[in-house]
Amino acid sequence: MRARSKTTQLAARFKEAIKSMDEASEAILALKPVTFRYEHELDPEGIPQFGLVAEDVEKVNPDLVVRNEDGKVNTFATRQISTPTPICSLR
Repeated sequence: MRARSKTTQLAARFKEAIKSMDEASEAILALKPVTFRYEHELDPEGIPQFGLVAEDVEKVNPDLVVRNEDGKVNTFATRQISTPTPICSLR
């Protein structure tokens, strides 16, 4: 499985004020990482992906989702959720 997305710097050297989340980490653990493929129109190659579904993120924190002009969930604030990989390792 190849990860194909925007580059995000996740190493500690790129971060400041790193602190334990304690009880707040329960919200992260409530997120459900999945594997999926984008619809053909979005990714004609059908490359397997891993990540989060915006509607699942909305259930955990509605403030993180971005809606379209019809009010439907389109995406979530990826800058506030670094990656699902550490979530998987915590389970």
